[in-house]
Amino acid sequence: MHNQLIIARHDSARTRSANNRRTNSKRLKGIKHYKAWCRLSGRIKIEGNSLVFEIHGVDMILAVRKTITVPLSHVVSVSTDNVSWGVFEQMKVAGAGIPGVVKDGTYLSRDGLVFFEMHHPEKCITVSLNHESYKKIIFEVEDKDNAAKMINDAMGKNQS
Repeated sequence: MHNQLIIARHDSARTRSANNRRTNSKRLKGIKHYKAWCRLSGRIKIEGNSLVFEIHGVDMILAVRKTITVPLSHVVSVSTDNVSWGVFEQMKVAGAGIPGVVKDGTYLSRDGLVFFEMHHPEKCITVSLNHESYKKIIFEVEDKDNAAKMINDAMGKNQS
């Protein structure tokens, strides 16, 4: 009987180990899914004569927007200069802001309304606008140099 008890304990330990592996596997899949859903960079695309900013993942909730569409004729300039967090430079109107972590949504600055979608300031482009409610859109992208070139090329074609 004593031997049977030991075997039973061994089997339950084996079952617990298998359950832990399944649970850990589910956790890892969940983490991968969460990371994919929470991609930190948005996407910029040109549709006809419009510049479209697409916001992805949890930033849609934080920024209280999913897309922003701007006519290319209203784009004044594009800059790839690093952006500061500017904790005391703007006042949040709608969105979320944790200095050094995330700055998403609409902010009021001395120049007017500015839209931010920013986690990493070194990955952001600044699009200055005329005739729009936003004076600037500061948007994080994977490759800011290519994004700025794409917008400048589209502006050049639009002016021709």
